Order: sequence, then C-alpha cells, then structure tokens
Amino acid sequence: MGDGQKLLASALAAALAETVTLPIDVCKTRLQTQAWHLGTAPYKGMVQCMWQTIHKEGAGSLWKGLKPALVRQICYSALALQLYEPILDFVCGYTRSERQHDGNRDANAYGTNYAHSHTDEHAHSHTADHTHGQAPHVAHAATYLQRLVAGGAAGALAICVFNPTEVLKTQMQNASSHLGMLDVLRRLCQREGILGLWAGVGPNVTRTFLVNAAELGTYDHAKTRLSRTFESRAAAYIGASFIAGLASACISTPADVVKTRLMQQAGSMHRAYSGILDAVHQILADEGLGAFYSGFAPILCRKLLWCTLFFYAYEQLR
Repeated sequence: MGDGQKLLASALAAALAETVTLPIDVCKTRLQTQAWHLGTAPYKGMVQCMWQTIHKEGAGSLWKGLKPALVRQICYSALALQLYEPILDFVCGYTRSERQHDGNRDANAYGTNYAHSHTDEHAHSHTADHTHGQAPHVAHAATYLQRLVAGGAAGALAICVFNPTEVLKTQMQNASSHLGMLDVLRRLCQREGILGLWAGVGPNVTRTFLVNAAELGTYDHAKTRLSRTFESRAAAYIGASFIAGLASACISTPADVVKTRLMQQAGSMHRAYSGILDAVHQILADEGLGAFYSGFAPILCRKLLWCTLFFYAYEQLR
C-alpha cells in the first residue's frame, strides 16, 4: 500500500468516524467544563446532556465544531499514521532496507499495523510451515511496549502541529449560541495572539500520547493476537478496535479533562487556571478525584464507536 493510498484511506476513515461520533464528543466537552464554566451543573449525564442540548439549541448543535474537528482528525490521523511505522522501526532498531529485505515493504514488519496484517490468511499460510503459525523473524522484534511507545510518540508529534484545531473545536462545542470557526479564531487572536491557539498544548500532548499509544499500539498488538484466534479478519479488526477503545478511554480521561478546561478558557477574560499544575490542584481540591473522570461515559462510548469505525473502515479501504 503506497503512501498516497494510506493518506486517502486514513482521511476517509477519520472523516466517517468523526462525523458519526461528534455528538458524543459535544456532550463529553460540556460535561467536563460545566463545573466551572457555567457555575452550576445542569447536566447529570450523557443522555440528559444530549437531550437538553437538542431541546434548547436544536439537533444541529450536536455537530458544533464539525469543521475544525474534521480538519483535526483527517490531518492528525494521516500524519500519525505516516509517523508510526518509521518510529516503530527506530524503536526496534530496524531500517527500511531491512524491512524490504524481509519482503514486508507494504505490510508492517512487526506483524500488523494500520496498513496491513501480517497474520492475514494468505500471509499466515505462507509462513506457517517455517514458523509454526507465527509471524516471521521481524515480527518478533516489536513488543507491546515498543508499539505503545511508537504509537504515543507519533500521536504526540502530530498533535503539536494541529493543536489549534482542537482549541477551536472545544470553544465552538461549548458555545450556547452559534459561533463560527472564524469568529473563535478572530476573538482568540485578538486577545492572546497566535500563541493562544496552542492553549492547553501540554496536557493535549500528554493526552494524545496516551490515546495514540493505547489506540494504535494496542490495536496493532491485539490484532496480531486475535488474527491467530479468529478465522474472520473482520472479527479480529472489530475485537482489536474494542480493546483499543477501552484502553484509550481508561488511560486518557484525566488528561482530557485538564486539556478541555484549559482550552475552553483560552481567550476568556476570566481564567480559572494558570496552567496544568494549577488546574490539577484546583480540580482535585474543589471537585475531588472523581472530577478527573467527568465525561467518562461519553468518552468510552465514543472511543468504542470511533475506533471500530475508523480501524474497520481503514482496513477495508487500504
């Protein structure tokens, strides 16, 4: 699979997954910011939040921030995909020429990745006689930890570039009235300058490292394992997607709460938090440890659905 095909497949898969799951993301954002942003807690949970949003603002409000969300996911996912494999090569100490030597240029040299599963039926049967049903030599090079590190690093580097789209999306989703992307951009730049678009970049990098490590690394590893268990490749894709989504939601939610609140206050006259550590301290002191998992239900629902749609669509489009 060429780089152009990878980019196109990742773009289409990301656009599909983001559009379908954005209403859940809107609810998640509002649940995470309501304690300080509104002064009260009008939303008791994901279902009530979604119902009240539709009742007061219309069904279309559930897709607030769609434009920056699509820009963010399409560009971010494409860049993270391109970075993952060379970073994994680096972490494992392999060069591209060594992967080519093993005949795996179009497939991941480590058994499976977004692009191709080395344990697909035809590849599995080809190597079974020599490896007792396991992937060839290079497949043993990448451990689960190495996949986590490579996935996290790829995501962290990619989000540094596209942090502005996350800031715009967060503020548009929290607005009770219609607020366009250019309106948010203009207001933010007037008050804080261009650097205001990188508000919350610290926790966002942390969160994205955890998310991408959990999603990409776990999916990559789980698909390798499940491909040996299930005859159906679709079952392996879906099963690995669920495992990746669950791991991502559990690990990344606290960082996501801090990131969302810092991004929401960007360009605002009222600043509740002076930085990451202050946000962590205040949230813990004022709202308790459970506040770091506010919005967990929509995060989990979205991650399970998003990962399944993205990975399955990508595997079919590749």
